[in-house]
Amino acid sequence: TFREYVTENLRQVIGFKEAPEGEYLHGIDVSRYQKIIHWDQLKKDSSSDKIDFVIIKATEGNYLRDKFLTSNFREAKKIGIPIGVYHYYRSDQNSVEQANFFLKNVELSSGDLPPFLDVEHESKIQSLDSFKKGIRSWLSIVEDHYGLKPIIYTNSDFYNRIIKDDFDGYKLWIANYNNVKDPLP
Repeated sequence: TFREYVTENLRQVIGFKEAPEGEYLHGIDVSRYQKIIHWDQLKKDSSSDKIDFVIIKATEGNYLRDKFLTSNFREAKKIGIPIGVYHYYRSDQNSVEQANFFLKNVELSSGDLPPFLDVEHESKIQSLDSFKKGIRSWLSIVEDHYGLKPIIYTNSDFYNRIIKDDFDGYKLWIANYNNVKDPLP
């Protein structure tokens, strides 16, 4: 499971002595929409809210680099919260161009979580099979480059309709907007 994977990563790579407790890990997603983040405050708050990791938006589609990527990445590293980065997949843009744009903008270091692919909307201009082929292409290009299998980040509806039966072998992070115990019914 993703929990086991991150827990093991926290223990071995990042050096945490104890894994977070509970059935699920609590991670947050940050991007330009949160503007300037007060990371010291977040660390203080996370001790009670149990933020186990942060993923930072790096890129979107084949042209947009999040303007807070560099500062968010640098400041999150300073406070020691495990971090990863994600790409927001644009379903109507070329997957190879998107993967290459992500790779051009993201340098991972030892201890970083694997890259995440945030995919939430299906294509309006291509078949479902072609759309899924594009997702697989992005995942494959990024995995080949970093030597790490990316994690798929999506919501429960999209997972159940699109991802569930076609992306075995990939870890998942399911957005839980409603704070329900199990976002995957």
